[in-house]
Amino acid sequence: MARAALVGSILLVFACTPTPQSKYGSQPGDDSGSTAIPDGGSTPTPDGGGVTPDAGSTSTPDGGGATPDGGTVSNADACSAIAQSATDPEALSDTIACLHSDATEAVKSTAVGTFVQTVDQRGGFPIADGANVDFVYVASYDPSASDHSGALQVAGDFDSWTPSAALTDEGGLADLKLPVADAQRKGSHYKLVTSGGTYFADPLARRFQFDDNGEFSIIEGSDTASHLEWIRDVHATELNNDRPIYLYVPAGYESSTARYPVVYMHDGQNLFDARMPDAAPTSWDADQVADQEISAGNVMPFIIVGIPNDSNRFGEYTMTTDDLGTAQSPQIVGGDGAKYADFIVHDLKPLIDERYRTLPDKANTGILGSSLGGLISYEIGLKYPDVFGKVGGMSSTFDWGSIGQHNQTCLDRYHASTALSPTDGQIFYLDTGGGPQVTSSCPEDNYAVTLQMQQILESKGFKTYPDDPTATHITPPDANIEEYYAPCAPHDESSWNARLYMVLRFFFRIPG
Repeated sequence: MARAALVGSILLVFACTPTPQSKYGSQPGDDSGSTAIPDGGSTPTPDGGGVTPDAGSTSTPDGGGATPDGGTVSNADACSAIAQSATDPEALSDTIACLHSDATEAVKSTAVGTFVQTVDQRGGFPIADGANVDFVYVASYDPSASDHSGALQVAGDFDSWTPSAALTDEGGLADLKLPVADAQRKGSHYKLVTSGGTYFADPLARRFQFDDNGEFSIIEGSDTASHLEWIRDVHATELNNDRPIYLYVPAGYESSTARYPVVYMHDGQNLFDARMPDAAPTSWDADQVADQEISAGNVMPFIIVGIPNDSNRFGEYTMTTDDLGTAQSPQIVGGDGAKYADFIVHDLKPLIDERYRTLPDKANTGILGSSLGGLISYEIGLKYPDVFGKVGGMSSTFDWGSIGQHNQTCLDRYHASTALSPTDGQIFYLDTGGGPQVTSSCPEDNYAVTLQMQQILESKGFKTYPDDPTATHITPPDANIEEYYAPCAPHDESSWNARLYMVLRFFFRIPG
């Protein structure tokens, strides 16, 4: 939709940012107070149908806690073997042996951490173990552990939600080996169950999703449904901080050998579900939009990498400082964007490309965000044009740096660039709501600065627009810029959800 004159108004969103997390705090294992039994599953019997927490604590798989002559396994042999284990089941066996050895409690605690890290870096939890699946619970990785004391069981699709025997308490973790056929694992939902009948998602599970009963865990990915995954902690070298990473993985990924394009998105806790840790009240529902577009054949299947913000959102999403205060009370914030960009390019992307079957080249790698997230997407796209061939910003705060100070803005940097050229293969998406006249019914949404960025891109030669940005298949195939205006749309997740399909069709268009 065509737009008229630009005005000098701007919008900043003070998005919800999480309180700083402990290393293993606030993760997708909270039961959110849900005690509902999925699919009408039966509640456990009073005795849990299984063993008590201390039962079986003198034996381990493969005789893990004892030497052939019945002696105690030495701590050096048991605990040092975990990191060198060849398989995840072997790592579990070594860890249980360590927990039953004469090692100190400090050594055992470290061993459990090594075990979790080792499995996370390979197959993930729960552990595929031949014809069985090993379910593991570690209280120190559960932010709601105080609500989940006592004997725990497992229930899921694979057993018609009938709680299993209890997990065995090994003194630092609890575990249970259950026979689950290969055909039953794909897309199989499950939860852990307390002795009081509370169902909660497995805090260690790699795969998860949400339904009316809250979060649930998944044994293996499905051929017919997408799922979410998470990486527990990824370290940012330059920022010197850690954060979880959330991913959307399309249906059929785990049974395929194909490689997939990727889009990196900011404010990752707001992308998939409002029940994610530290999420905004409304979600983008990006996974649902992706499912719809992929299943309709409008886009190629792709992976979303969601990067959560933290308490330094203003810093990480901006390349320079600005003053959000007053003359009497300045509030200088921002300027860590280069370090955040370094995190994505040099820490995160190599990890994603190693662990997932991606198409790692620039033509198949996008970056996208809204508000300050749109700003930093454009900043990173300019700084690393050989990494990101697809750059998108929704309702972007392109004039950061000039709100209360007189610093160079993203607009200035794009205008001054001599490297920007359509021949280099980058494409740009930008959009906005609001309008040229701000009223009570037509809020500001960075309308003016978005129009300025559009004009700058056109001056650099990006002039090939889609014939129809809402079309299911984008033409012409060489379209390199898309701009969309949603009159008077507000600055919020619901609006970005409503326009997300256009970005995806522009980024991941099907050739031919």
